[in-house]
Amino acid sequence: MSAAASTAGTPRAEHAHSVMHCNLNSADVARSEKFYGDLFNVRDRMRSLSQDTDGRFMGLSEHTASETVFMYDERGPRSAPALELVQWHDPALIARSDLDADAPSFRVIGFRMDSLTAFPGSGNVESVVVRGRSRKAIRTIDPDGVTVETVEIASADTDPGSPMLSHERLVVSDLERSVAWYSTIGFVVRPDDDDLTRSVPGVSLYLPEDPTFSFELECPPNQVEIDPIRQYARALPGRHCGRRRQGRPRRVGAGRACDARAGIRADARRADRRLHRSVPVRSRRACRRVGRPPADDRPAAPATGVMVRGTR
Repeated sequence: MSAAASTAGTPRAEHAHSVMHCNLNSADVARSEKFYGDLFNVRDRMRSLSQDTDGRFMGLSEHTASETVFMYDERGPRSAPALELVQWHDPALIARSDLDADAPSFRVIGFRMDSLTAFPGSGNVESVVVRGRSRKAIRTIDPDGVTVETVEIASADTDPGSPMLSHERLVVSDLERSVAWYSTIGFVVRPDDDDLTRSVPGVSLYLPEDPTFSFELECPPNQVEIDPIRQYARALPGRHCGRRRQGRPRRVGAGRACDARAGIRADARRADRRLHRSVPVRSRRACRRVGRPPADDRPAAPATGVMVRGTR
């Protein structure tokens, strides 16, 4: 962008350059910490205890309390995303048992290894699509009911020998609109292998400066109707919503979800205005090919915090 355009008041585009953390809400953070530490050799590098934090910017109440553990694989901070485990004390977490299999939401947190031979459950290998290619994978369930996917991907020379945080799998209601939205903050599409046939329409997104982590978007042909206001208020399993901006991430649900309703409708209307268009309140039933994500994808689908250039 030219200096003339900048001085004329044209906003400068801000693109994310790396994934910063993946937020999983937990009913028992100590239990989750042990599960991920034992299985994937991730270790806590930072802890945060909030006893009275204003949560209104996240659509929560004025007074919130939570405990957070940031866990990293052997690459460590600044070189890898954190697995951010959060236990909310106020407001309390509520279980989600009303989600259809095709409802737009976070679905999987993923790790990668050079070989699955020595990984627990290696006798139950299945095939999944990650980074545009069919790969061997083992799936397990964490203590809060979140699906954890470990895939076999060849390591680089500089990679450690232990598991590394690799991807998140998201169900969206409009694939091309979701891709268009993520592209506005810097994500690009990784082409599928020529011989890959997907059972469900999907695409892999990554950031050019950090191709080691991907969003795996999938769009089942038959979508269910979702009330976006209710979905935004109560959240969906296992994820962090929003990108790092002005030093504060936007948090919504996880394996369990915050009972958060204050300010939700106003926040959703503000989000609509940022997209410069009104958005229908029901998800689409087909994978359309153009535009930005509908309202029920916007707060719910982004499952990872991403670091925007200049904010850290």
